[in-house]
Amino acid sequence: MFEAATGKKPFEGDSVIKSLHSLIYEPASPNRDLNPSAPPELQRIVGRCLEKDADERYQTIKDVGIELKNLRREMSDAPASGARSTNQQAGTNFMRDSSSNSSMGTDSLNAPSTQTSSIEYLVTGIKRHKLAALLSIIVVGAAIGGFAVYRPLSLDLANERL
Repeated sequence: MFEAATGKKPFEGDSVIKSLHSLIYEPASPNRDLNPSAPPELQRIVGRCLEKDADERYQTIKDVGIELKNLRREMSDAPASGARSTNQQAGTNFMRDSSSNSSMGTDSLNAPSTQTSSIEYLVTGIKRHKLAALLSIIVVGAAIGGFAVYRPLSLDLANERL
């Protein structure tokens, strides 16, 4: 989320070791410094996601999603008149613009709040990742086939020893 909001990674270093050290010991750059047009509430959500203390972070991604939906709802419910604050306008523009810049986008925030079943989720995942799903099926099939061939052979060898 930090990268989607700012266009930069929260913990960068010259090497993987330095990046990991930063991840564990150093605070992330304040996202308000890198993108002042992001709404303060989004900055708070992103900051909480990056907390070092696990008790201070969101406990599930569902909690983050709820916060983001509430933020989106607040921003879309704001009056369209001139009484709207500059932060709200910038935040609305940010949320609208960031969907094209991030891999997460805001499609899930625009989606109706209906629950999708596990089957729908699974089918959608398979449709998106057809090649991976096909390869997984082939690997599982080969494993089952190998087990089916190996199991009787090992039983026959065990019986011959007796």
